[in-house]
Amino acid sequence: MKGNYFTTTFGRIYYRTKECDSKIHLVCIHGAGGDSRLFIPLMNEVKKMTVHAVDLPAHGRSKINECSLEVYVQTMMQFIQSLQGIIFVLGHSMGGGIIFELVKAGAPVQGALFLATADRLPVNPVVFELLEKDFDSLCRFAVDLSYGSLDETMRSTAIEYMKKAGNSILKNDFMICNNYNYEEEAKSFKTTACFIACRKDKMVPLDLTYATFKKMPNAMLQVLPYKGHMPHIEQATQVARCIEQFVELSL
Repeated sequence: MKGNYFTTTFGRIYYRTKECDSKIHLVCIHGAGGDSRLFIPLMNEVKKMTVHAVDLPAHGRSKINECSLEVYVQTMMQFIQSLQGIIFVLGHSMGGGIIFELVKAGAPVQGALFLATADRLPVNPVVFELLEKDFDSLCRFAVDLSYGSLDETMRSTAIEYMKKAGNSILKNDFMICNNYNYEEEAKSFKTTACFIACRKDKMVPLDLTYATFKKMPNAMLQVLPYKGHMPHIEQATQVARCIEQFVELSL
């Protein structure tokens, strides 16, 4: 696995790549307050394609300070257009909305994977309250909601990741999520799609994912029998198999 920078019209974004002798690319887009590090367990498990995970603008090591949905979408579009081969995109949580925008804008993708996401992502009001009053408590609250089971060391690491994102970035991302409404885009989504969800996800309940899946004209749904909102970390092997199965069916 290696890291590098890609130059966009807005500046440079950082990305990680695990190469494979294949013409197939999987581009992973993280969720609110995240970065490409969160995809490392999944990247290590995907065997049949080259996998890229990008730090969105203002996240991780990217060198762009702007953090709006428009900038996220445009930088991802430029990155995807730079690749040669067959391209699949995977969006986790907030990243799912970016996929809706990319497909609407005509991104050259063969298929779309929606991980722990839906066409609407209402945010618990407690999140915004804690963002204003107690950022440390917000990070602990979000981590406890997001993961199925963590030992204390992993929990501390996850909390530290959120703290590094910072209050303003998290507030911006959660506002983007709260304003999502891709119900009409879901109904007209022609690209082959796959939803991967955990049965007991407290951040994006399964009924929201299922309702979105039912609207899509060409989609499949794979439900994992686990808790949590971070299956690409906690159940990376199972998620990788779901991805590979979908890609095989889509070619």
